[in-house]
Formats: sequence, structure tokens, C-alpha cells
Amino acid sequence: FGDAALLGVKAIFDGFITPMNTHEPSRSHVYLHNNIFFSRAIDIGMDTFKIYKGDNAARKSASRDTTNINLLHRLDKAGLHTLGMVIVEYMGVRVVCQSVIPGILHGEKSHTLTYGTIDARNPLKRDDDVHKLAEEIFGEICCVATRTVPTTPLTDERMEALKNSPVYPTQEGKKDDDKKEEDGKKTVEFCGPIEMKAILGSDKRKYLLDCTRLTPRDANWISKESGGTGLLEADAKQHNSIPSTLDDDDWVTSVLRPELVSSYAEMKVGKHLSKIIKEDEDLLKGESAATGDDPSADNEAESKAKKLAEKRSKIEKAEKEYIKTLKYNVNVFIPDMRSIEDLDKDAHEQLQKDEEEVRNIARYLFETVLPKVTTTIRISSEHGLMIPLEGGSLTEFIHQYGINCRYLGRLAELAAEEEAKDIADEKVGVNLPRQRMPLCWLELLECEMVARAAKHVLNSYMIEEGVPSAKLLASFLSAVISTDEESASETELRMSKSNHSQGTLSEDDTNALVMMIDGDDDPADQRGRSEIWSDIEREVGRRFRYSLS
Repeated sequence: FGDAALLGVKAIFDGFITPMNTHEPSRSHVYLHNNIFFSRAIDIGMDTFKIYKGDNAARKSASRDTTNINLLHRLDKAGLHTLGMVIVEYMGVRVVCQSVIPGILHGEKSHTLTYGTIDARNPLKRDDDVHKLAEEIFGEICCVATRTVPTTPLTDERMEALKNSPVYPTQEGKKDDDKKEEDGKKTVEFCGPIEMKAILGSDKRKYLLDCTRLTPRDANWISKESGGTGLLEADAKQHNSIPSTLDDDDWVTSVLRPELVSSYAEMKVGKHLSKIIKEDEDLLKGESAATGDDPSADNEAESKAKKLAEKRSKIEKAEKEYIKTLKYNVNVFIPDMRSIEDLDKDAHEQLQKDEEEVRNIARYLFETVLPKVTTTIRISSEHGLMIPLEGGSLTEFIHQYGINCRYLGRLAELAAEEEAKDIADEKVGVNLPRQRMPLCWLELLECEMVARAAKHVLNSYMIEEGVPSAKLLASFLSAVISTDEESASETELRMSKSNHSQGTLSEDDTNALVMMIDGDDDPADQRGRSEIWSDIEREVGRRFRYSLS
């Protein structure tokens, strides 16, 4: 499927496949080839129900959706079906390639929406069978909580913008307006991300789509005014490349990793069981003091064994019951979400508790997990641990701890602080029996940030140019890898010296002259090294909230 999707994307960009919607702008074109549906991962407007805004957020949302759909596919739950889905990155564009739901292209009567909504103006639907299936999969396996949400989830301001949008020329009458107002006062129990939907195909199978979140949003990347922790805002250094606020549409799709949620849940279970064990021990001590010791050794042994068995049974039962309560609301801190306070007081109180729990997980990541990883790297050589040596192993390493790559900047700050401590100790002559912070760790983190930021900058250049050229790629890579930029006078001086010493031009100089005199390759059209690195530093500051050293 992946190979067929890649060939299809190449054929689309080469112009061999005609779009299905030729009357729409080119960026909104969709294609059908070899029974694979192709669409760009971009924000095409307000026509479909979604929570994100902007092309960058759309790219990340498509990636999350693909990852979660593949996870559901591996679970192989009876009664639930998913589409074949891959992401293809080609010439700076992210293309979503999906298999087709049977009957979806043959009109509305050949398929049925059973869960969620497609049209942003329509209320949420809920089929009991699909909801039960969602609770079994998301609730029991993925620890996603079922929560009461408004049937019309978007705010009045967003709905008014939809009503005035040119995408939907409104021809609604008073009855339709009254019905929508009535729907806005209803609630429904929903399990999963609010934009998720299930469709019954013509083959009578239930297909799940748009599963963009299986964990809550990261409260560290939400501004404090919007309910976030404010830790990144308070910790951010004053620098031109670091934004002063976290109000960025890109962070709407930033969610916590499942490894972190599992680690946090295990920590809470451990604390809960320790509390139960302590209470039992105190209770047993009190009973022993009240009844006195049994004179019979056999009775004493039998009594201890019985109490031990009862204690183990109680702990196991308490653990199972407590684990059932560790479910998390994946629909917290959603922008343009209608408040449920006036519709259901109990649901609103539960939402506030869910938001506080998500903030606690984010604080646990920032204040416990990140320093723990830094300490692990510091003592790595003493305990025989291998330090990641390249970007792939680095990503895998931090993912094991539940750390997203957007925290590379914070890890770099902690590494720099540890290095500063080592330098300070050397100056005062302190010789402590501990390991030094490896200098390669900070360099690796910065190299990874530069590589990731450079990828996004290059993508933006390629999209801006329309048809990327070899000239663009060569100039970009040269700017990233080189240490300095040669001026025109320096080039002329170098080439004149080469001519005097050798009498003929070298192969590199000949190629350079050919490119310079080519009419299609005007050097003035190329971005200089300083401009490219300025864009990279700005992207590092925005994505990782870090200033390169």
C-alpha cells in the first residue's frame, strides 16, 4: 500500500492524474488513483469539523491521525475497522493517502454517519453500539475517559463565522435556526476526541476516522491565560527568536505521549498502594496490641498466613479498582469549544478536575521526568549506559521516557546548567566523586534541533517556490553546512590567484562559472547564508523555545 501511495503521489505532482474537484483552488485538490484517495494535509477552511487552524497544525494533525489509526489497526478489535493510511512527504508537501470507505463516493444514501459529525454546523451523533465499542477500545485499552459534551460543541462565535462563511451559502429558514438553537442546549456522552467520527459503509462495516488524539493536550504548551501551567513562559529566556507567548495554532495539536501518561499512572498507583499498605500495617499493629500475643505457635503462624493472604487480596482488588479510575479526558483545553457550565453543572465540575489532572501530568513531565533524564545522562558512563550518538537513537531514547521532541530545548537548557556547574567547580578547585556532564549531549541536542528546524524552513522555501529546483536545494544545504559566506570580491580574488598559480581553472571553479553565467540561475534570487540561518534560528526559538549557543 505504501509503495502504491508513493507512486500515486509522484504521478500527481508530475501532472498525470486529474483532480476530482478541478473547480476548486489547486491546494484543495483531491485525487483518486488505484482506489487510493489523496489529499494535502492543509487547512482547507471551515467546511469540515476540526479544532485546528493553519497548515502547520493540519500537518501535525494528519501525522497524529495516522499513528493512532495504525495503533487501532494493530489492536484488531472485532467490530471496528480502519482504513489503510500512510503519509507521504514529497517536495515540501505532506500528502495523506487513504483507502476508500465502500460506498462513500456513491452518494449519501450508500453510507451512514453513526458517531461524531462531519459538517461543523451539524450536531454530534451517537450510536449506542459504536459508543460501546469506543469505550471498550479507548476506555479500557487507551485509558480515555467518557465525558459529557455539548451536542453542538463549537462556540456561538465560531458558529456565526461558519454561517457567514462563503463555503456554505446559507439558505436556512427560521425552523432550522430554532432547531440548531435547541441542539445547542443538549448534551451527549462521548468517548474519544471530539472530532472523531464513525461511518457505516455500504459493506455494513463501521469505519473509524479522524482519531487525532488518544492522550490529552500538553498543558505546558498552553498559555497560562488559557489554562496552561505557565512553566515554559516563566522559564523562557528573553531572546528575539523565542516568542513571548504560547498562543500559536501549532500547539493545539501538541499532545502528551502515551509513555508519559503510563508513567504518571504507575506513579499514582504506587502512591495509592503504599498508602493502603501503611493503613493496613497500622491497623494490624493496633489489633495486635489490643488482643495480645497468641500462646499457640501454630495458631500464630496460621493467623499470620491468613492475614497475609487477606492483605494481598485486598491490595490486588484495590489496585484493579484504582486503575479503572485512571482515565483521562482528551477533550480538555480545546479552542472554540462551547462551555458546558450552563448545560450540566456536574459535567463542568468534572471538566475542571480533568483540566487540573492534565496540568499535573504536564508538571510531572517538566519538573520530574526532564531532570531525571539529565541526571541519567550525567551518570551514564559510571553505570555503563550508552549515550545516544545520532538523531534517531536520541528520539527513541527520549520517547521511552514519554518526552516529546519539542522539549529538546528544555533538555538543552538543563544540560547547559550542568556544564556550568562543572566549570564553576573546576574554578574553585572542587573535586567531587561524581561524573561530569558529557559535552556531547548538549551538542547532540542542538544538532537535532537545527536539523528539525532546517527541515521546516526548507519545506516553506519549497512551497513558496512552487516547483523546487536543484539550485534551491544546493544553496540551502551549502548554507547549512558551510561555516562562512564568500563575497563576490573574495571569489574573484581566489579565482585570480588560482589562475596565476595553475594557469587553468579548476573543475570546481569551472562549474561555479557555468552556474553564474546561466541565465536561469540568477544569484540575486538565492537566499544568502545569513538569511537562511536567521530563519533556522527563528524556527528553533519558536518550536523548541531555545536560543542556539
